[in-house]
Amino acid sequence: MCSCCRTATPCSTRRPWPRWTGCRGGRLTVVAGTGYLRSEFRSVGVDFDERNELFDEALAVMRGVWSEHPYSYEGRHFQAHDTAPLPRPVQPGGPPVWIGGNSALSRRRAARCQGWSPLMVTEELARTTRSPVIADLGQLAARIAEVRERAEAEQGPNVSLDFQVQTPASGYMATGGSDEEHRDYLGRLQDAGVTSFVVRPPGDSVEVAEAALHSYADAFLDKATQVR
Repeated sequence: MCSCCRTATPCSTRRPWPRWTGCRGGRLTVVAGTGYLRSEFRSVGVDFDERNELFDEALAVMRGVWSEHPYSYEGRHFQAHDTAPLPRPVQPGGPPVWIGGNSALSRRRAARCQGWSPLMVTEELARTTRSPVIADLGQLAARIAEVRERAEAEQGPNVSLDFQVQTPASGYMATGGSDEEHRDYLGRLQDAGVTSFVVRPPGDSVEVAEAALHSYADAFLDKATQVR
């Protein structure tokens, strides 16, 4: 699940997630980002320029609500007083959190969490999303190694991390192309340290999307640790 920590309080945002973790047998992963559209912040009365401070505080509060029962907190943006929502998360301490974004700040946050989810996009889209460009797989591999090294320093040498990436090839099911070339591309992503590759199935209907995902998995899952 992807989330932007700025349109609701962290105490209310986290309520549905334990239910989803229960439905999915504890397999929920939260991909969290600060957001980049000023209009969305304006529509909910949130100061866009404070998004990083809001994000860090919201993430800390969500972790607290997942881990402590009851939970109390008094901060600049959020307050909680003996909050004890049910059901509790299936995973101890709550679901894994992967940090979305290409910036150095996002990578530092990811090293304190359980994963990193960058984008490899065109320069035009990078400008739209206010995100630094990751130009090629070599640069992606270097960034992944940086996050892993920092995480080992902060969380210990046995830390387990995931690295999810979305690239122009994520639209393969819609654009088509050579299966062999795409299989090779997934292998090179894996060599760079990627553990999860984002795919975009066709949206004609649930049945069409499900069939496309099954077909993709049959063709390529041996070269990708996870397909989301």
